[in-house]
Amino acid sequence: MDTYPSVLQEMLGSKFEVKNFGSSGRTLLKKGDYPYWVDGNYKNAIKFNPDIVIIKLGTNDSKPQNWQYKDEFIPNMREMISSFKNLETNPKIYLCTPMYVSRPAWGITEEVVHTDVCDAVKKVAKLEKLKLIDLHTMFEGHGELLSDGVHPNEAGAMRMSGILYKVLTGKNPPKLEPIRGKKFNESGFVRLDMPMRLDTLSVVYPKQANKTKSWLWIANDFEKLTPEYKKLLEAGYQLMFWKTPTRSKRMHEALDWSNEFYFYGVERFGLSRKIAIDFSGKDANLALAFAEKYSDRFESILLRNPEIDATLSFAKIVERKIPVKVLPANSPAVKILKDAGVNVISGK
Repeated sequence: MDTYPSVLQEMLGSKFEVKNFGSSGRTLLKKGDYPYWVDGNYKNAIKFNPDIVIIKLGTNDSKPQNWQYKDEFIPNMREMISSFKNLETNPKIYLCTPMYVSRPAWGITEEVVHTDVCDAVKKVAKLEKLKLIDLHTMFEGHGELLSDGVHPNEAGAMRMSGILYKVLTGKNPPKLEPIRGKKFNESGFVRLDMPMRLDTLSVVYPKQANKTKSWLWIANDFEKLTPEYKKLLEAGYQLMFWKTPTRSKRMHEALDWSNEFYFYGVERFGLSRKIAIDFSGKDANLALAFAEKYSDRFESILLRNPEIDATLSFAKIVERKIPVKVLPANSPAVKILKDAGVNVISGK
C-alpha cells in the first residue's frame, strides 16, 4: 500500500525530493507516551535541511494519557516550528490538521481530535502566520478513505497527496498510472498483477476503453479470461480481479475494504464512478450490502450461484432499479430478489 509521501513524490516528479520522516504512534507533546522529539526521524528531518516542511502531528496526542498535558501542546508545536524556521534553508512550513476520525481506535476519538486538537493547530498556524492545510475538513465524512478509522488507506493516501500537490503547485494533481506489478499477455490483452492487502490485484486492460471507462470488479483471484470476460474487454470494460474483502468475517470491515478498492479504481486508475460487480456464492451478500449502501455507484450486479441472506435490505437497489443478473436462472436467489422487488435478469 502506498504512503502519501511516496505518492506525492510520484506526482511532483524528479524536480522535488520528498522525504518521509514520519513515525508511527508519535506525539508532538514532549510529555506524550512516544514523543517525536526523541525519535531519530525528527533529528534526520533537521539534518535534511529541507526547503519545504509539512508538519502533520496531533492525532496521537489526543489519546487520554497524552491529552492530559494539552496546555503544553501549543508551546511544544511552536517550539518545533522554530526548530525548522532556524534552519539555514529558511524553509516554507505548512501545518496540517489531524485527519478526521471515522471510528474510535487506541483511545483516539473524533470528539477530541476535532474539538481540541484541530483548534489548537489552527491557533498555531495563525500565531506563526503559516499556511494551514485543513485535512480534517477535507476528509470529514469519508470513512471509506481510512483503513482503520484513523489512518488513510491507499485511496486516502492518493486523496491526501492530491491535496498537498495542489497546495504546493497551485495545479490539479496528475492522474497516476499504476507503477507496481508484473505484466502478462492474456489473449492479446495486458494483465498487470500487483500486491494489495491479503491478495494479488489483477488488472486486465481493454485494448480501447469505452467513453465512460466503465469497470468490472470480479471478487475472485484471476485464473483465466473466459469468453464472457473477453467480450467485456472488447466492449471497453476494464476488469479488476481482487478477493480480499470477501475473506473478512466482519461485514463492516468487508464494506470498508470494498470502499477502499472502489476509490482506488476511481482515483488511481481514473475509472468511472459507475461500477459493475461479479460475485459468487455467499459473497453475494457482500455484493448486495455494498450496492445497498452505495447504490448511486452501481451500473449492474452479477451473482453466480448466490447464497443470499433473505433478511438483507434491498430498498436502495430496488429504488434505483439496479439490474441484478443471477446465474443459473433457476437459483433460489431469483425468487428472494424478485419478491423484494429487485430488477432481476436471469440467464444461462
